[in-house]
Amino acid sequence: MPSSYTASLRFTLQATGENNNTWGVILNNGAFALIDTAISGFLVKALTGNYTLTTANGATDEARNAAIMFTGTGAFTVTIPSVSKKYDIWNTCTGVLTISNGSASVTVQPGAIASIVTDGGANMARHAPSDFNNQNLINIGSIAMNGPITGCTSLTGLALPTTANQAASKQYVDNAVSTAVWTIAGGISITPPNAGMVLTNNGTTPSWTNSLSALTVTNLTATSLTVGGAPVATAQSALVYALVF
Repeated sequence: MPSSYTASLRFTLQATGENNNTWGVILNNGAFALIDTAISGFLVKALTGNYTLTTANGATDEARNAAIMFTGTGAFTVTIPSVSKKYDIWNTCTGVLTISNGSASVTVQPGAIASIVTDGGANMARHAPSDFNNQNLINIGSIAMNGPITGCTSLTGLALPTTANQAASKQYVDNAVSTAVWTIAGGISITPPNAGMVLTNNGTTPSWTNSLSALTVTNLTATSLTVGGAPVATAQSALVYALVF
């Protein structure tokens, strides 16, 4: 019975009793050496056009390498075998590199290093550290943070917060403040006014006025009445709140 080969990495599988007195050489060259390439092999491949990586049963080939650096001027498509495997791809080409197995494909940007996994069929995915450099985070669900976020200028596309520990956008906060109902001393609820209005109270009901000139104050007794942040004396019959927007 002749030798066979593993499905994904093409290592030699010798049949029982085969290769008498030579099986050790075949084992070393057709399995152990190729295993080393599959785990830690690094190939530098120059491209001048679209290319298909070479494959060989029980012998050295290009597609078995763990990591491959591609060089060249332009954008290229590289076809890998339609078997399950993981690759580390380094694109030093001047254009976008497309990695395809014939059923699915992913792209690697110029200068990027990406990890690519495939089942040999329609499932292929990639991940690169550069995916998070100045890029929007899309469809990542939720992230639990145990420390500060540094080097981030903005977060965009935030959904409306529904719990106390979720982030909110400036627009959401502005809308919440402008439409909120405030509760002041005594449990009285008021709605925020337009800019420049003054909150007054006739002793029973608070209201907003455009100008203090419309305010009538009677029986006001003041001691040490000052303006500009210092305490204002109490009024006997009317209270004026200096809340100006």
